[in-house]
Amino acid sequence: APKQALTLEGVGTNRSGNLGVSTSLNYKNRNVFRGAEQFDLKLYGGVEAQRSNSNINNRDVDFITRNTPFNTYEIGAQATITIPDFLFRPKNKDLPWFKEPKTSISTSADRQVRPQYDRTLFNLAYQMTMRIRDQDQLTIAPIDLSVIELEKDPDFEKQLLLTQNSLLINSYNNHIIPAGRVSCSQSTQNFKNPLQNYHVYKINFETAGNLA
Repeated sequence: APKQALTLEGVGTNRSGNLGVSTSLNYKNRNVFRGAEQFDLKLYGGVEAQRSNSNINNRDVDFITRNTPFNTYEIGAQATITIPDFLFRPKNKDLPWFKEPKTSISTSADRQVRPQYDRTLFNLAYQMTMRIRDQDQLTIAPIDLSVIELEKDPDFEKQLLLTQNSLLINSYNNHIIPAGRVSCSQSTQNFKNPLQNYHVYKINFETAGNLA
């Protein structure tokens, strides 16, 4: 496989009659630091014609609405570095009971503008994966932090308050959400006979909370 790759993708969408189009530019470098580290970068954007009974006074949306049939857009970027080892393992210490250890660190930013609200999302994640046996895989993600900033259209905010639904109203507020996850999977696949049926069992423990 080539050391570097650059791909461009385009997709047309139809969500409950709301037509849209999105595109993404993906860059991959399989040996970015000359130690088999993999770097992935994704830039993406999309627009959609969404039916709504709420209008937002935002210059960006006004520009899109005046010049195209679309009233919703989303842009974002995601960068991930994958290291073929545990990040802080001492070089002189072997861990023979762990196979194929990997550490992934990713960060992303996403900006979404809709008739009802503007939403900005930042995320930082740290994850380790390893195998204890050939058919097992263990994933530990102790850090998955999301920061969500949301600016509501005044008309939409009035509609939310009229519902008197505290859970729904709170879901459209600003949030800081730390999360963590441990996942273990086991497969009965026989690698010597790839045509044989097999099962995959997976156990997942996840926790998340809201700090703001």
